[in-house]
Amino acid sequence: MRRGSTRGTGGLDEAVLLMQRDASLPRYESLISADIDRNISERVLGDEFVRGHVELAAHVDSGKAAEQTIVLPVFNQEGFIVRCIEGIAANLSAPTDIAVILDCCTDGSEEAVSSALARLGRRFERVTLVRTTYPLYETRCDNLGFLLSRGDYVIEMQSDIEVLTPGFDALLKSPMIARPDIFSTSGRAGHWFGRLLPKEERKRRFPVRNFIWSRLGFDRVGYSTNTSLQNQAHEGRRRGGGAFALAETVVRGPLCIRRRDLLSLKLLDEQNFFLGFDEYDLHARGVAVGLGCAYVPLRLNIPLAIGSTRKPRSELNLLAYERYRQRTSDPYLTRFLESYRPRVRCRWVR
Repeated sequence: MRRGSTRGTGGLDEAVLLMQRDASLPRYESLISADIDRNISERVLGDEFVRGHVELAAHVDSGKAAEQTIVLPVFNQEGFIVRCIEGIAANLSAPTDIAVILDCCTDGSEEAVSSALARLGRRFERVTLVRTTYPLYETRCDNLGFLLSRGDYVIEMQSDIEVLTPGFDALLKSPMIARPDIFSTSGRAGHWFGRLLPKEERKRRFPVRNFIWSRLGFDRVGYSTNTSLQNQAHEGRRRGGGAFALAETVVRGPLCIRRRDLLSLKLLDEQNFFLGFDEYDLHARGVAVGLGCAYVPLRLNIPLAIGSTRKPRSELNLLAYERYRQRTSDPYLTRFLESYRPRVRCRWVR
C-alpha cells in the first residue's frame, strides 16, 4: 500500500505498519496547516515541555478536503478508546479529519487506537496519530491537534466520552451557522461565568442574580456530572422547538469551535493552563471581541470512573504536573473574572 492513501484494500492498519518502518515519515511540523500564523505554531512547539517530545506515529491522507477536524487527546484509555472512536465514526455527517494525540501513554492505547482506525479509517479524510514522549496534558495536546486542523470547524473530543447522537457534528455546528456571533458549542453543558467564582464571592457580588438565576435555571444548562446517557432529557427540549441554548461559557467534551475564531484567539493558553479551565479562558477572550457560546444536548456515555484525570499517574506525570502548576502566572481568565459582570442568562432559543 502506498504511503498517503487510505483507499487501498490494506486499510489504515497496513499504512500504519509501513509508516512506522518508513524513515520518510513526514515530521510533525510539515503537517501544520498553512493558514496558521507562524507565531502561534512557534509558541506551541517552542514550549520547553513540548520541544523535542512530539513525533508522528502515523499519517494517512485520502487527498480529499474535510469540513472539520476531530482533535482527540488520549492518556491511558486502552479499555475505552475504541468505543470513543467508534462513536465518533458511526455518527459523523460531514467529511472529517481526525488527529489523535497519544500523551505519553504507558498502556495499550496506541495499539487500540491503531486497531480501531484500521477498521474505521475510511470514515475520515485524513488520519494523524501523534505520540508525545513527555506528559503534556490536555491543553498542550489540544493545541498540537489544532495546529493540524483543516476545514471550518474543530471538534475537541475527550477519550473517556462515547457520543451516541447521529449527526452530532451537524448539531454542534448549527448554532454557529444560525448566529455568526456564536463561535463555540458544547454537547455537554453551559453556564454563566459566575459559577467559576467561589460560592461566597458569587453570592456577595451578585446576590440577586445568584438567587434568582439558580432557582429559575438561568445559571446553567446541561450537566457537568456523570450519567450513563448524558443530557438525554434535554433532547426533548431541543426536539420541542428549542434548537439550542445560549450560555456565557460552555464545557469541553465534545466542544465544537469555529476554526477561524479559534485561530484569531491564538488557540488555548497552554502557558497558564494544562488540565481544565482553558476553555473558559478561551471563551472569556471571545467575549472581549463580541463572541458567545451555545449548548446543544447530545446523548453521551460518560463513565465517570474511567476519566483520564482520575487515573493513577507515574512519577514522571506527577513531576510534569507540578512543573505546570508552578509555572502559571496571570491568565486572562483571572483578570476577566475580577471585573466580570453577568451578560447572558442561560436560555433556549429557536
